[in-house]
Amino acid sequence: MSDLLITNVDVLTDEGVLKNHAIEIENGYITAIFKDSEAIKAKDVAKDVLDGKGQLAAPGLVNTHTHIAMGLFRNYADDLELMEWLETAIWPTEAKLNDDYVRYGTQLGIAEMLRTGTTTFSDMYFFMNTTAQVVKETGIRSVLSRGLAGVSPTADQA
Repeated sequence: MSDLLITNVDVLTDEGVLKNHAIEIENGYITAIFKDSEAIKAKDVAKDVLDGKGQLAAPGLVNTHTHIAMGLFRNYADDLELMEWLETAIWPTEAKLNDDYVRYGTQLGIAEMLRTGTTTFSDMYFFMNTTAQVVKETGIRSVLSRGLAGVSPTADQA
């Protein structure tokens, strides 16, 4: 018995799109993909059945370069050239970051990624313990490391 059966869905594979298929999910894992016409027995024993008509099931996306909490800075001084933006806007603001701000920025970034199909991300920023806590709470997959920039005011210390 599956936990979820998604019926009548198109499935993107490395060999193309499988039209009108069913996806069987058990304990959070895909256990089978088969033609929707073969799903009659599976429908009877599935805990939940979801009609995927008009939808495409695709593998999750992977974002390989993020500074996830920087979503809080979106549109902030974005009319400046890179170095001026870093030196006059971003670095002074980052100096005021704390665990709470990074937690909120990370929650925002993860919500946006999951909403748009990203299931894994690589992050290199500050407060990695806080970022790791939010990752654990949300269940998204990640690779976390401390970001280093050789031109930042704290480069030697970092």
